[in-house]
Amino acid sequence: MNVQMDTSFESWGGFWQPGENPRIVQGRLLYDPTKGITLDLTEAPSGMPPLGSEEQAQYSVLFGQLVNGTLVTVTEAFVTQSSFGGGIGCPTKLIASSALFGAHVPDLDQLLVKSYSIRLTSLENWMCACPVQWKWASDGEKHIGVDMTYRFPQPIAVSLPKMGFDIEIGHTLTTRPGHSSFDLDGKGYLKVAAHDSLTMERAREIAWQCQNLMSLLVGQRVSVRSVEVAQLPIDTAETATSSCQILYHQIEKAGHDNLQAALMLMPYAAIKDDFPRMVEQWLDRSEQSVLATNVYFGSLRHQSPAVNVKFLAIVHAIESYHRSLGVGLYMDQDKFDKAVESLLSHISPEIQCDHRLSLKNRLKYGNEHSLRKRLADMLDRIPENARLRIAGDVAKFVQRVVATRNYYTHYDCSSKEESFSPKEAYTAAERLRILLVANLIHDLGIKDADLMGVLERSQDFQHWLRQPLVS
Repeated sequence: MNVQMDTSFESWGGFWQPGENPRIVQGRLLYDPTKGITLDLTEAPSGMPPLGSEEQAQYSVLFGQLVNGTLVTVTEAFVTQSSFGGGIGCPTKLIASSALFGAHVPDLDQLLVKSYSIRLTSLENWMCACPVQWKWASDGEKHIGVDMTYRFPQPIAVSLPKMGFDIEIGHTLTTRPGHSSFDLDGKGYLKVAAHDSLTMERAREIAWQCQNLMSLLVGQRVSVRSVEVAQLPIDTAETATSSCQILYHQIEKAGHDNLQAALMLMPYAAIKDDFPRMVEQWLDRSEQSVLATNVYFGSLRHQSPAVNVKFLAIVHAIESYHRSLGVGLYMDQDKFDKAVESLLSHISPEIQCDHRLSLKNRLKYGNEHSLRKRLADMLDRIPENARLRIAGDVAKFVQRVVATRNYYTHYDCSSKEESFSPKEAYTAAERLRILLVANLIHDLGIKDADLMGVLERSQDFQHWLRQPLVS
């Protein structure tokens, strides 16, 4: 069984809901990289809410067995279409969150795994291509072919004993022999290998943060080509692990061209000595910065043509990341809480209900730094040459970003005069993206003297830094 995130998949089989005496329903399991996982069944599985019920028809787990004998577990399947009655003989369509091939697992999140391996786009180029040596093979003076030597570099291993797992980045070799050719394809993988065991949920979180890190180092969003899991045996007396594969809906294009190492922000050759420390530092901070990094890398996946959506997404990511640094309060929180209690006691009794609650909520978060302060701090954290390239007139840039955020959030005409025009706002959003990347790189330990040089490796960044912010 070999399923790929960037390749369509279809198979027939029988599906049922776990429980005593389950009713097996025949149907198709389909996967499309752009649409996700769909089940087309000849009838509804058991346990579907009755017709007319307000309850959403959902199955947290469905088991199946494909025609080739492969066991499959389908999770979070929602009924999107069902004929009248929704029972026996009524065709039913479902969309699902994920499908695990190779086992039946009642609770996928809590499945204990030994390793979680993902193949990522651009990863083999980030590692640097496998060295190849070749020479003409000859019979006397006649060339009869080519002698080739294909050598893999050693996998990149990062040991993280305090975290209970290791990270390994390496190559897998795929061969495609033909009648007149023989193709070799070296694909890069990233493996999270547990010292003892990890739950599937935890392994998936670690792999997701590693994918975000690789996107930062590569300089563009990397996507998953395939996922393979080494499942720990249920019987502890067994020593062998079983291998499973996973499909899920990946919104970004999985088959985009691999970026070449010369165009990447930080290919492995440039950070080889510091890479283990960078991985540890990134994962050590991932719990604090996960919201910010998810918002940022998620915004790369969901590129909106609407300028206001693009602008607000990157501002949200910047605010979240600044908050994750553990700074951002104007005064000691205990003193502020006491001051708020005093202020609340003086609110006029004429202010009631939702109005009163609204004022209380504004006071509750009134100790947090404003966007203006957060932007100024984020710019101050990076060296002057990068700060001036990104913002130009820093005070004016910050003011116009704040005004534009306020205008796009509230559509307050008083903010419009100082806000960016739509064309300027698009460029400003890209400059803010570079600002966040500069802070992420800074926090990985890149020296100030080298930071601007890293940013300028990206042709995309160079383009947006050349664009004027004034129409």
